Amino acid sequence: MKLTHVIIAVLISLCSASMLPAQERLADTTTVVEIEKNDRTIIVGRIISNDAKEVVILVAGGRLYVPKHEIRRIGASSAAIEASLYEELGQAPFGSYYGFTQGALPHEEDQGHLQLTPFSTDFELYLTDRFSIGIMSSLIAAPIIGRTSYTFHSQGNVHFAVGGFAGWGGSVARDNAIVMPTVSVTTGDSRNNVSLSAGYGVSTFREGVYRFEGEFQRVDGYTGELVTDTITLPVDVRINTPRAWISVGLITELSNTISFVLDAFFISEAGSAKLPSDQTFLVQESVYDELGYYRNWYRVVKDVQTYSTVIISPSIRWKMSARSSLQFGFTGYKGNFLNLENNSSWSSFPIPMVQWFLKL
Repeated sequence: MKLTHVIIAVLISLCSASMLPAQERLADTTTVVEIEKNDRTIIVGRIISNDAKEVVILVAGGRLYVPKHEIRRIGASSAAIEASLYEELGQAPFGSYYGFTQGALPHEEDQGHLQLTPFSTDFELYLTDRFSIGIMSSLIAAPIIGRTSYTFHSQGNVHFAVGGFAGWGGSVARDNAIVMPTVSVTTGDSRNNVSLSAGYGVSTFREGVYRFEGEFQRVDGYTGELVTDTITLPVDVRINTPRAWISVGLITELSNTISFVLDAFFISEAGSAKLPSDQTFLVQESVYDELGYYRNWYRVVKDVQTYSTVIISPSIRWKMSARSSLQFGFTGYKGNFLNLENNSSWSSFPIPMVQWFLKL
């Protein structure tokens, strides 16, 4: 009887040892598997644990607990090749960046990214998993925009951040600048999310006007009449105006490698900015009268008009690998960013928006 007990114990040990490697393989989180449930539902992910009661699998939305009696089969996934593009299932590179603006998702600490377009460069550094700083500029160094963001709270898939940006006109408009503190909220994950940001700041720019310096009387050489000329001096006046900022960003995954990205922001106008009241400013208008004589006419100006800016950029993003993505789209534009020109009509950039994201 004792010999029989020994033989049974040895057989049980051998069977357990032969089953253990198979269970360990199923619990290998580096392997993407496909679970088919009894109702023919397919779940693709990485198995975290596998015991007699249930299987815990990591999917894009988090962990799923699947009871063993609901599982029809577990096998290799046909999506394993595409899933291997990501360092961790459920995470996609650059999920908090839309093109021009960013959301409130946390980052990977001690990393960063570089964004390149045919005419600009955007560098972002993640100092911690919640704090990032960055700088963006064009090839002609105009404008130059620095920005920062800190994710201070996360509740499930809802994240909140504070930050802001400061823009300088650079080589094109050295005297023009804007400073804008912002708050942001993002709902979703790195693959599918929506962000809303709002802020209130100030812009400053210089406006060229004519300042009234007095009057001068002279005799007209053609008519012999006494003519009074207005004397003006061209000057630059600095204008400081409050502005509001609203931006919306969206990423929705179309497949494991293709996503639709929408980036849009709005900077309000400040209405008419008042010129200094202790001085008189004029606008010079030149006309010809019926005799062909050239005369100068002047009118008093008391304010300068400011302008709003709207940019809408829909794009398609291709996730090339866990560390790089290519984004292609077009950008609609209205107004001007730093009050550089009078522009109230919609236009688009003359070249397509091609952006390459590279994780550092």
